[in-house]
Amino acid sequence: MRSFTLTRDDMKKSYYGGLSNIQEDSCERLEIVTFTFDKNGKPGVLVWQGKQAKPIQYYRFSSVEKQMDHVQGVIESEVKYMEAKRATAAKKKAAVCPYKVGDILTGSWGYDQTNVDTYQVVNVKGKSVVLKAICQEIVKDSEGHMSCQVMPVKNAFLENSEEITKRPQTYNGENWYVKLHYSCHLSLWDGSSMYKSWYA
Repeated sequence: MRSFTLTRDDMKKSYYGGLSNIQEDSCERLEIVTFTFDKNGKPGVLVWQGKQAKPIQYYRFSSVEKQMDHVQGVIESEVKYMEAKRATAAKKKAAVCPYKVGDILTGSWGYDQTNVDTYQVVNVKGKSVVLKAICQEIVKDSEGHMSCQVMPVKNAFLENSEEITKRPQTYNGENWYVKLHYSCHLSLWDGSSMYKSWYA
């Protein structure tokens, strides 16, 4: 059996029935439609975002003034969001990764237990860093029930550990991280101990 996917034009035909004074406008990612309900004469607003077929807003208002106030708020919010998004994108594009040889990157992950990964930057190649796993030492008097606090040990590379090359990423042009695997992001070690736990 063939599946049928509704397009935005299909949705408009469905929504526009029983409406008049339909006015379609756009702002950044949004298509904003104002109209009047034929049945009661009340003003309303439909808003679509991006390429979505289904509208993200479908409201009725008690007056044209409230309708216009809502539209203005939607526009202002969208413009503010997109300006911030473009500013962040520009900042990310201009950002330079701060990681250097000797830096220690750490990350923790796990569901039933907390695993801690500790790596040291051993080389920088263009926009990538070369990492190698380093040992961890237990903080004195920190051991509890199948848990403890650990600290990375600089230059104490794990036996048989292999170098891995990763390209650092940034969320906002300021905070950097390395995606070690799907569950763990490494970031610059802040010098404090880290909680670690396990099961027997």
